[in-house]
Amino acid sequence: MYQMATTSIPPQVILSFICEAFPVMFFKKQMSDGSRRVMEIVEALGVEDGGVRTRTLYRYDAQTGRHEKVHPISEALAQTLAENDAPADTIKKFT
Repeated sequence: MYQMATTSIPPQVILSFICEAFPVMFFKKQMSDGSRRVMEIVEALGVEDGGVRTRTLYRYDAQTGRHEKVHPISEALAQTLAENDAPADTIKKFT
């Protein structure tokens, strides 16, 4: 949408704004049985080489039917959550 506007903001800057506004992203997929599953939860770490650099936090395991933790959230995200009054015990679950 921003490309349709008359703006001179570089795409890298727009991507960095998006990463800052939405640091956690969810990727959904429709399964063969018609149900929908969150397949992956990632943290946006920043913009690099024209794309968003991410870290996978959780991944859906179709064999077990559960989401498996892959990586903890970054210290920067933990700090942002704390600064915005997220309970410390909740933040600790994800670090």
